[in-house]
Formats: sequence, structure tokens, C-alpha cells
Amino acid sequence: MDFTDNQNLNNYKEAIEDKLRTVATSSQPASLYEPIRYAIEAGGKRLRPIILLAACEAVGGNPEDALDAGIAVELLHTFTLIHDDIMDADTWRRARETVHKKWDTSSAILAGDAIFVLAYQSLLRTKIKNIKAVIDLFNEGVLGVCEGQALDMTLESKSDVSNSEYLEMIEKKTGMMIAMAAGVGAFIGGAKSAEVKKFKEFGAALGKAFQLQDDYLEITSTRILMGKSLGSDLAKGKKTFLLINAFKLGSEEQIEELSTILDKNEVTTTDIKRVREIFEECGVLDLTKKQIEKNILNSRSLLDFIELEKRQTLLQLIDLVHSREK
Repeated sequence: MDFTDNQNLNNYKEAIEDKLRTVATSSQPASLYEPIRYAIEAGGKRLRPIILLAACEAVGGNPEDALDAGIAVELLHTFTLIHDDIMDADTWRRARETVHKKWDTSSAILAGDAIFVLAYQSLLRTKIKNIKAVIDLFNEGVLGVCEGQALDMTLESKSDVSNSEYLEMIEKKTGMMIAMAAGVGAFIGGAKSAEVKKFKEFGAALGKAFQLQDDYLEITSTRILMGKSLGSDLAKGKKTFLLINAFKLGSEEQIEELSTILDKNEVTTTDIKRVREIFEECGVLDLTKKQIEKNILNSRSLLDFIELEKRQTLLQLIDLVHSREK
């Protein structure tokens, strides 16, 4: 995501990066704090905290009041990535070795757990009268991510997965945290419960678009551009929108070839290239693009209740998500 021509978004990102540098400044024990800082300082889009700050400002709030909550959401996201990489046995994240690869699994689990605590510490620094409501929204997002991850694991071992099952899974696994970020930001900014609900719906739609795009880029992009392991979803048999529909739309020969690749212990770049060709041949790439577009348009329309001028930053963010290549 390129923030060059989006000054407001760039300001948000700079504020988030500055604040993140103040997290986990302890030095001992080094076996805990070095992996923590490594994970936090790995960079990333900072999409979720930016959405939180933008939502706060869109309803007339001061984004500075929401910064600690934004940091909490980013730390929560970092925690989930560490554990997700362990579960998926991924070795490459944000153009660097994953935490469990650079250290070991035990160190990574412990670092993730500590980051989870740091997230709550940051959230509780939010200066707002009804902090319990903020915590409730945050917890709803945390639990939703866990439910989504569990559904993802369940679908791995299921042979016949429907599009609705997949979309339910990503709405929780990816959409819930983005929905929570939008809802928390709006609430801190002074939004009423009905408006908070609309912001959450917006975040859920954008989250689905983001995950569909992630699945698409996993097949069409490169490891260097994406900055993370590619092919691990295929190796684990993860049911992505592309794979589900390839088994519905592909020929017998294509389905047999896909099954052979999925049965391999290790998926090569040649395998990924062939899968991409099959997806293109049976129309799955175009179908996925249409599904992404549908959710992008939905996320935009869900912001129509806000005055155009006040939702400009969020609309710019939607455009950046839509056009991303990594």
C-alpha cells in the first residue's frame, strides 16, 4: 500500500509507527523482548489501526484520543500473525524470517502471549468514560478471530466446502478484527450504537475483500513482493475461494492435477505456476476478482450515511486496499 498521495493516511501511519516504538522497551529477559521487538518492528500496512483512527475522525472525534486503542489493535494483529505462522508452519513474513523460525516455537508462543498482554495495556490507556464498552468491542473481535481460525482449520479437512462456508470463515478470521477496529474508532469518536454497528458492517465487508485479495495474490504474486511464504495454503489444503471454485468449475483433468499437487508434502514454485494456470483456465481468477469487487463496493456503500467530506479518508483507504499488489 502506497500512502504517498494520501497525506492524512500517511500522518496516521507515522503516528502509529512513532507510538509502536515506545512499546516493549524492556531489555530483560532478552529471550522474550528481542522476539517481541522483532515482530513489532517488522513493519506492515498498519491497516487496522489506520481504519480505527480514520473512523474516529469520520464521526467528529480526535484521532489522537484513539491512538492507544489503535496500537492495541495492531499489537493484537501482530500476536495473531505470530501464532498463525506457527500453526501454518510458515517461515517467511514481512520479508523476514518468522519469529518461530528465527528463534524457536516456544519463544514465539511466549512472545505472542506477551504482545497480547501489551495490547490490553495499551487499550486500557484510552481516555474514555465507558472503557468497558471499548473492551467489550475489542473482546468481540478477539473471539471472532479465534472462531474464524477454528473454522479455517475445520474446513482444511472437509472435502466439499461451499462458498458460503468460506465467506463465513473469512468474515470472522479477517473481517472481525477490521470490523472491530472500525467500531472501536467510531465509538471513541462519539458515535452512537447504531452508527458503530454500521462501521462494523463496513469493516466486515472490507475484511472479506482483503482476505479474498490475499488468497488471489497468494497465487498470482511472488514471495518477494508479498514478503511472506507462498504456497503454504496449498500445501496445507486450505480451502480458499479460488480452490473451492476450481473444484466446482474445473474439468476432470484439471481437478485430478490439482488433487495431485495438493497431496504433495511440499509445493514448489512450478506447482504454484501450474495452479495459477488452472485457475485462469477455468475462470476462477476472474470469479475471485468479481467477488473482491462486490465486497469493495459494499464497503463503500456502507459508508453512505456519513457526509462525503468526512468519509474521504476511509474511501481513500478502501481504494488502497482494492489496488494493493502485496
